[in-house]
Amino acid sequence: MKNLVLLGFMGSGKTTVGRLAAAELEMRFVDMDHLIEEKEGATILEIFAGQGEPVFREIEARAVAELSAQTGLVIATGGGVALRASNLETLKNNGVLVHLHVDAETAHARTKRSAHRPLLQGDDSLKKIRSLLAQRQPLYETVPNQVNTVGRNAQAVCGDVIRIYRSSGT
Repeated sequence: MKNLVLLGFMGSGKTTVGRLAAAELEMRFVDMDHLIEEKEGATILEIFAGQGEPVFREIEARAVAELSAQTGLVIATGGGVALRASNLETLKNNGVLVHLHVDAETAHARTKRSAHRPLLQGDDSLKKIRSLLAQRQPLYETVPNQVNTVGRNAQAVCGDVIRIYRSSGT
């Protein structure tokens, strides 16, 4: 049984939709950022602050490899996992990849109260979101399955994700 892998920008609903999909599909849910925090004994924010983003991306790549070696998982990836093409290739080997699309304004509305997002620290988080999303959107668009989350509730998005997963022949 292949993994169901949810990719997308922060605030796209990967964790919320992932939990719903895992329950519906009777699969185990894994939030990649939480897995990394458990293994490293530090929050993502602490890893970024203490070791920097390049070190975090190495840790993230190891988590991708570890999870891709397993089956029957619903995986909510971190928003930056698509920054490395090798991560997407590894995830694709044993997974059905689905990008959850979100626009900058929706991502901002969904994340503006989150203190644990290292890339949004400081002033003008909407400007930062726009910049990061512009950089990452072309990478997200390479994912074969796309689901729009803007103006939709998690249950509707989950329904689309499950249809994609089931139609993939897993």
